Amino acid sequence: MIYAMLFLSFVFSEFPTRTTPIRGSQCPDLTYESLVGSWYGDHKLDKNSYQRWLMKRFENGYYEVTIEYTDLNTSEVVIEKHQGLWSYSKCLYSTHSLKMNGKPERHSTIYIVSELDKNTFKYQSTVTGLQYYVTKVDDDFELNSTD
Repeated sequence: MIYAMLFLSFVFSEFPTRTTPIRGSQCPDLTYESLVGSWYGDHKLDKNSYQRWLMKRFENGYYEVTIEYTDLNTSEVVIEKHQGLWSYSKCLYSTHSLKMNGKPERHSTIYIVSELDKNTFKYQSTVTGLQYYVTKVDDDFELNSTD
């Protein structure tokens, strides 16, 4: 929990002033622990590319995510693996990437949470306005199990 608090203070000190308006969302009344576990999401980025990811969040504020980008024309797949810190409080969900593909990286993102229950999570980037929707999966779920 201390990592999460340190992370939030860092994120807010680095947070850009430009944000995208979030359309009428109500803060879900759930706990930090609601997001612990494995979550799967996917969406089409544009007419030629598709993205899917598996996010694993741990109670200590650490996360690991594997993201697959697929070119729908060539079927080429590019995989990114990120590790870092995450936090959730009221309507704010944030991530701070510390490593990408094993190399040091520093990238923070803050999201507004619009829906959250035991099995589904919907959130929107405060900078880009992109919305994400993920569902809770078993901890032994792997991306290749959806092929």
